[in-house]
This record gives sequence, structure tokens and C-alpha cells, in this order.
Amino acid sequence: MKIEKKSLTIGVLIGFCGTLFLFYFLGNVDTKFEIKTGHDKVISDFAKSIDVKLEKIVKNDLEKTNIFVTAKGNVSKTDIDQELDKIFRSNNIDKNDPNLNIEIRINNYYNIY
Repeated sequence: MKIEKKSLTIGVLIGFCGTLFLFYFLGNVDTKFEIKTGHDKVISDFAKSIDVKLEKIVKNDLEKTNIFVTAKGNVSKTDIDQELDKIFRSNNIDKNDPNLNIEIRINNYYNIY
């Protein structure tokens, strides 16, 4: 098979001009190209969640208070402390009570590969 340079050049020029004409004709169409890796969405859309459970147990005339805190997301220590202060105020609990047990669990879901 023999390829002639003259017909190859004419074919390339026709293809190039046709592509330019198509781009000019469809020039008013807005196009957008975007690549997402998913990392920004995980960090920015992640909501804070703090669940507090209060349990009071009376055994042998001794009252014991258990507080279970489960925090999920981008939660700081100050956020947990503020939530605990609200619970202490609303339930009249002394922070320095020796029969007070506080258990805190924090789950972060930052899976950055």
C-alpha cells in the first residue's frame, strides 16, 4: 500500500479545518471539566456529632453516676468539654464527685489514602 504525501496533507488539512469550523460553530456552548478525588468532600461535609448518655445507679444507698460520651467526626476536646458542662448544669452534677465515671469514645472517619 502506497500513501501519497499530497493526499495525506490534504486529508489532514481538511480534518484540521473541519475541527476548527466545528469548534467555531459550537463556540457558545459552555464546557466544564472537573476532577474530584473525594478527599475534600470527606473533610468539608463531615458533621460533628456528640451523643451523651447519663446513667445513675443506686446500690447500697450509694449513688453512682456514669456518663458515656460518643463523639464522631471532627470533634475537639473543647466541644466535648462544653457538652459535658451543659450536662453537669442541667442535671446538677458535681464535677469533683468521686462516684462520677466519665467514658469518652471518639471516632474519626478520615480515610485519606
